[in-house]
Amino acid sequence: MYQSIKTLFDAVAALPGAQLSGVTVAPSRFGGNGLFSTSSGASSSVKDGEGNASVARIPANAVLTACKIADWARDHDEPLANALSVLTADAPARSWSSHVERIVFLAFLLRYARPDASVPALPPYDRAYLDALPGPDAVLTPVSWTEHELEGLLSGSAIPTLVHAKRGRLVKEFAAVAGAFDVQLPATLADFQWVDAVFWTRVLQVPLTTHGTELAMIPILDFANHSFDPTLRWERAENGDIVLVPLAPPLAPNTELFISYDMEKGNEELLFAHGFCIRGNARGLVSVPVAHPVQSLASDNPMLAARVQWAVTHAGVKLLLRVVADPATVPPEDRLDALQHMLDTPSLTLALVIALEDERDDLEAIARVDEKAPPPVDPHRLVKYLVDHARVFPDVVDRACEFVATVCGMFISDVMSVRWTPVAEEKDTVQVEARAMGVDPVSGEPVVQEVVQFTARRAVVEAAQVYRDQVLETLGRVVERFADEGDAEA
Repeated sequence: MYQSIKTLFDAVAALPGAQLSGVTVAPSRFGGNGLFSTSSGASSSVKDGEGNASVARIPANAVLTACKIADWARDHDEPLANALSVLTADAPARSWSSHVERIVFLAFLLRYARPDASVPALPPYDRAYLDALPGPDAVLTPVSWTEHELEGLLSGSAIPTLVHAKRGRLVKEFAAVAGAFDVQLPATLADFQWVDAVFWTRVLQVPLTTHGTELAMIPILDFANHSFDPTLRWERAENGDIVLVPLAPPLAPNTELFISYDMEKGNEELLFAHGFCIRGNARGLVSVPVAHPVQSLASDNPMLAARVQWAVTHAGVKLLLRVVADPATVPPEDRLDALQHMLDTPSLTLALVIALEDERDDLEAIARVDEKAPPPVDPHRLVKYLVDHARVFPDVVDRACEFVATVCGMFISDVMSVRWTPVAEEKDTVQVEARAMGVDPVSGEPVVQEVVQFTARRAVVEAAQVYRDQVLETLGRVVERFADEGDAEA
């Protein structure tokens, strides 16, 4: 691995305008590799657009973008060019959405990450970059977890549900991407899952030199790990180069350099997209799938079923509650205000739609929130209508709180239904004992129903533990806030 990193540094450093003497790659105390300062520190010979001393300058030629891929394919790789023509047929020329850009990246990575003899030779810096990407065993996003890791460590949480949905989408996307080529690709679905994970763990949104933004994979910079207290910023120069600037120069040698992937990313998003969590990170939301309890409630209530179906179809509501993760968030005394404070807009909409009174609250009145606008309904106008309606009828608030507390309590029970502990540890792996729990029908006490032992990667176990702890803490606050108030039935 380190030879491939050295080859990458040498290849990028050979480009005109490159300056990499201020940075190097070394093992991070947080696991894996990281980007570090060298004894050169903040070299005065490298400047950003405002004249600030920088630690590195990565030439534009080394920056991988969808447009660069399309240009390469047009000039050097007819099969890839033909495939991209098919995959981007419905998109405006070069005015691609981030979704289309991603598909272009995935088609390129699928063809070139593990090339056969028929694939054209890439420029040395691009080839070196692809060779330095982490292999499948080093990718730690939950989509790549084994079933033992996924179900044994996070059974009952939202992550397995999200992973299975993501895997289903990848099956369809792989068929579309592979089918767009008029040559046989020596690639499998596992390869496609891998390049998708590599893309998400490395891609950044960068400003165009004109206006707008585009997605980019940036060699060297993508070794920098994430922190909510970053020590490094980056910017795109007028000529397209990427300049790395320390936030608090001068830097001591061998200082790990951190960037922020996104200052608002919660652990659920970090885990799903990058494969790690940060203990104490109170940003973002915790997801609670509610399809089963909602279906159970609606099974003998046609009006409720109709309301939920309408909300899903016309208002963009998902059968998912998303709860604010910050444990320091103190909900207001008013229960409706507390719901608004602790749930995102689609979740609040779902809870209030479910809580409406069948005999009194007219679904058609909700549908007429914006009579002049065709579906989809403006979600903000809809939730305002529902909140105003709930202030008039407090029993709606009681039922909404009861629903939220009940499903969160059920979710906690599901998460706790599998309890696991490390029983043996090696350098990179952990032997885990998972115990499926049940309830003794006589005593009502929890009992162990099944015990399974499996080997999991240490980084996976650590991330799962942080996320699981946060889920239980967050939802426990919700249950504590709403479960004991009100006498309304769900």
